[in-house]
Amino acid sequence: MPENSGSEFCPVSSIEKYVNKLNPECDKLWQRPKDQFCEEDPTWYYNIPVGEKTLGNFMSYLSKKCNLSEIYTNHSIRATGATVLAKNSYCNAQIMAVAGHKSVASLSLYQRVDNDDKIRMGQTLTESITEPSKALAFLNSNTSIKWCLQI
Repeated sequence: MPENSGSEFCPVSSIEKYVNKLNPECDKLWQRPKDQFCEEDPTWYYNIPVGEKTLGNFMSYLSKKCNLSEIYTNHSIRATGATVLAKNSYCNAQIMAVAGHKSVASLSLYQRVDNDDKIRMGQTLTESITEPSKALAFLNSNTSIKWCLQI
């Protein structure tokens, strides 16, 4: 995620602040927050790691607390990220590096075709039939068929 200097939502400064406010006596990254703390306090967290169940339910809890229109899960955030990256033409290797997938096959679940995509594909096919300048031509060269786009 790129830095957004000067913004209160900058991911770099947010993670730096989080790490600086962790309890140094706890070696876990995810720690239980104190019930009360002030900005000036050196630590905002107890010497207790957050439980596995708490982490697993975090996005659902956050979605409900923020009154979002949809209840998100940790997995839905991962899936949405992979889908957005795929729709923006990032290659499978790049998406796997960010989303943590170990195989290309596992990405196929996130490469959805929504109605807007289907409409755009239909328009592309219609244009290729109705507009000669965009028509696909087949070129046969010896044993293989090649596709080219006439512009």
